[in-house]
Amino acid sequence: MSTTDQQIISPRTKAALQHLRRLKPLDGYSIERYLASSGRLQVRLKRRNVPVRDAGFEDIVLDGSTGRVVGLQVLTSRGDAGRGVVLIDDDGRICNGDSQITVRMADVVVSTTSSVSGSQRRASSSSGMSSSAARSATTPLSDANNELLLKYGLAALGALVALKIIFAALNILSIILLPVAFLYACSNCPTNDSFDAKRE
Repeated sequence: MSTTDQQIISPRTKAALQHLRRLKPLDGYSIERYLASSGRLQVRLKRRNVPVRDAGFEDIVLDGSTGRVVGLQVLTSRGDAGRGVVLIDDDGRICNGDSQITVRMADVVVSTTSSVSGSQRRASSSSGMSSSAARSATTPLSDANNELLLKYGLAALGALVALKIIFAALNILSIILLPVAFLYACSNCPTNDSFDAKRE
């Protein structure tokens, strides 16, 4: 999702998305805004870039009383309640049922954090590693480790070059020694007259 999409979604949707990313950091949750065939902007929850539901919703909210993420289909005219479908259960499981529930908007969690930049949000959401694995993966090597790594790499490269030179020399040597060995064998071979079957 682009930075502009992050700024366009409602604070309630941001809170639901942040909750899902905290609950299941490796599941790659994101929100997609699109223009429905009815001409209205709708939002859709995606997990690893695949929509959780085919249908879009007016808003996606986190019900603070139950801990469930709900896709709101209809809001009341006063905006104090909404009817929708449970998308993600309180333990992080995707709900497949289509049972309608009513959510009081007073219980809905609203995001108040806006200090995190869009690029930082994308980097944290697109990483497929846990935070400890990400920290260890980005730790730079010390100068001693770099020197040791360079030394071993150069030694391996030198050994490879030396083996290539040795095998090339043996190949050339075999080409030169084969005719010499043939000539030596021909010159030292006894004649047929010197063969005595009785003595042998």
